[in-house]
Amino acid sequence: MLRAAIDHFEGKFNEAVIVSSDGDYVGLVRFLNERFVFNVLLSPANKCSYLLWKSGVRIVYLDSQRNKLEVDSPQIGKAPDKDETL
Repeated sequence: MLRAAIDHFEGKFNEAVIVSSDGDYVGLVRFLNERFVFNVLLSPANKCSYLLWKSGVRIVYLDSQRNKLEVDSPQIGKAPDKDETL
């Protein structure tokens, strides 16, 4: 979390997306939100910490985005053939 604050002050990013549902990140979320660099909190769980929810930031639940994130490909999970080259 400290690294994110340092990187912000050093101008290493101008937009932040945090993937967590843990309330331990509420301080970082508020810090970034107050500096207008926070974009969205992606929660991998179907629920999110009350502390994060109470912070008022935009929360997107990954499960609700499943159709946008899944790839329809028969290659997923299949080991490449020996003869395939990169």
